Amino acid sequence: MVLFMTTLSVHTSARFRYRISTLSTSLNILLLMLVGAMLAPMSFPIESGVITNGVEVTARSGGGINPLWRVDLRTIVPDRPLGEVGNYARVGSQRYVERETRIPVSALVFTDDGTLVATFITRENGGGLSMRNSPSQGFPMRLHAIFLDATLGTVLQTAHWPTDSRWSRLIAAHDGMFVTQRGDLLTLYDSKLNSIKSIRLPAFSSGENWKAISSVSGRNILFIPHAMEGDSWLWVRMDDLKLLRHWQDKRDGWVSVSDDRIAMVKCGWQFDCNPEVETRSLDSGWTHVASATHRAVPRFLSSDTIAVLDAPTGSISIFSGNGKQIDTLTGLKQLCWWETMVPSSNGRYLAVPNCKTKGKMTAFDISGKVLLEAVSVFTIPPEGPSSLLKLGGPKIEGFTQMAISPDGFKLAILNNEYVEVFDLHSSMVATARH
Repeated sequence: MVLFMTTLSVHTSARFRYRISTLSTSLNILLLMLVGAMLAPMSFPIESGVITNGVEVTARSGGGINPLWRVDLRTIVPDRPLGEVGNYARVGSQRYVERETRIPVSALVFTDDGTLVATFITRENGGGLSMRNSPSQGFPMRLHAIFLDATLGTVLQTAHWPTDSRWSRLIAAHDGMFVTQRGDLLTLYDSKLNSIKSIRLPAFSSGENWKAISSVSGRNILFIPHAMEGDSWLWVRMDDLKLLRHWQDKRDGWVSVSDDRIAMVKCGWQFDCNPEVETRSLDSGWTHVASATHRAVPRFLSSDTIAVLDAPTGSISIFSGNGKQIDTLTGLKQLCWWETMVPSSNGRYLAVPNCKTKGKMTAFDISGKVLLEAVSVFTIPPEGPSSLLKLGGPKIEGFTQMAISPDGFKLAILNNEYVEVFDLHSSMVATARH
């Protein structure tokens, strides 16, 4: 399962707006960090290339589960990973000036229960900034993939491929096989990194990019235009990269896919109509499932189960494929802007990250820093135990990606170039006992 960014409470463009704190606030934060570093036990040495086994290490003050391991990939990725390109306000005679953001072009994927992959993009030879709607043939880049042992954190192997598009990442995987996207080029690999097949998606005359949405099993991929203006939709089977369907449709809300259905919050991004969750198959039109709010986000847990998160109420409604509501999960607070729900591919677990903003000063319009502090984990069906797992170890700040292993036993987190894995199953059992 590949994870892609979903925004809970802000419009997509808002994530590119950064506010600068006052000098005194920065000095205070720096002082607190220095004091904390002197007082905290040296449980997690942060050194390039060092893997820290947290199994026998005491958690930081305040408690929380420790990662099984944590690895710094900065010595493996040869250059600074590139960030996404965002639109900024009009400057001079130009409509927009596009600049690189601090949100990395990266992915975090379990290819099987024992293998975790992190991907990054780097620029070769110090080339200039590639624009989002330009192939950047003059500024070659590379897609880097680091394959890690999910139990030990050791590097199994690395790979890199040339690309002329910043829109490159690993987009789907199952049973050891995986697919990379490099612009409009898709390539299927086996578990030994042998290339099996490549295809090219139809190119947009406008220079638009294809956004990939993988099914929870990783066996099917929906491609839609990254911008909301486009209306071309493609359905590709992962195992042989066969294009099964190509049709015209409108996207006006968050989208999720299973192996044979698509869910969308219709009218989710408009405010002159009533939003609702709808589903469709490849051969049928949209059908109503449930009423929703403008901030609702759907996520397939399996081919016949859909979770719909409603941020304002902090609840998740679980629906069967025919629209019958199975249950409601409540009590969610402090949701993260960068991710809503992360299901395991076996459909048994659903993780929801919990963030906390520190240093926020409303009077000065300073947004502060967003820290990942805990993860709410639910078993599916909801009759099983659920847990709020507080995370120990070094702080996890800013944009973060998460993945759950196919068997549901491990939770992986990618923050900048750091990867860490938690024993999800044992942590839930221990929490349930308390």
